Amino acid sequence: MAGIGRCRSEKEHLPPGILISGPWATLRRASLNQAHAAARQHPKQKEEIFLRERADFLREVQEASGLPLAGDLQLAGTSKWKLLPLPRARNDTLLLCFEDMFRARETSVLDDLLGTVKRMKGATWTLTTDALAMPQAVEDFLEVDEETKQLCLPITTLSKSFAPGLSYVGSKDVRSFCFTGHYGKVMHKSSGSLLYMGEEPLDRSRLAQSAGLVRFFSPKEILNFLGFPRNFILPKDMELKHRYKVVGNSIAVTVASQLLRLLLHGEGAERLNSLEEAPPRSQEEVD
Repeated sequence: MAGIGRCRSEKEHLPPGILISGPWATLRRASLNQAHAAARQHPKQKEEIFLRERADFLREVQEASGLPLAGDLQLAGTSKWKLLPLPRARNDTLLLCFEDMFRARETSVLDDLLGTVKRMKGATWTLTTDALAMPQAVEDFLEVDEETKQLCLPITTLSKSFAPGLSYVGSKDVRSFCFTGHYGKVMHKSSGSLLYMGEEPLDRSRLAQSAGLVRFFSPKEILNFLGFPRNFILPKDMELKHRYKVVGNSIAVTVASQLLRLLLHGEGAERLNSLEEAPPRSQEEVD
């Protein structure tokens, strides 16, 4: 009989969520892999593909458990949660991640889920408790719209002498420079990174050959990096340069929310401590 336990990944750090494993999960993992393949082939239909995959998942959970999913979890069938094909080394698992795992714990979402999956067979549901959440890749924050097509750097800019010194990141990277209010106007790596969309490694000595494959991140993508809700948008009639000015050096919602939970509710201290980095060493200490 299925149930929800707790686990800590030893080989691969997993984001906070619910790990589903077993024969039933094997079938869903295969379907999820097909959805990711379809999304890569048809990027414009990405949201529709994953929306359909989430809807199929919910329907099968309902059928397997014999109970409807109630409350917030049913509403979560759109944007509040997603399915990930993790861990990568296994094919009999998938990970259910909430947009806000802390809010999921505070509301009835996990309670609803626990009461439902107890009736399921062929699946084990385990709450992951990794202190170090696996960092998200740049591709998780990208948007597919007409505006991004207009943000490519012209060959004249890529041919400038300063171009090799700019910051370039790929879709699989997990770090970038901070985005300032001068992004899109001042060409310097400290103003923010540029997105390289090529499959081959970027050749900084021949950047002109990558024309059409290097672009600015859109203001909406910068908001995504900062943790703003996906449905948060700026006025459409606001000029692009003004939108960059607004989002640059903006508040990191993800960080601020964790600090507020700690200060107001005393929650998350252990996780925040685990994420703290050691101060940089002096040159004398290095030597």
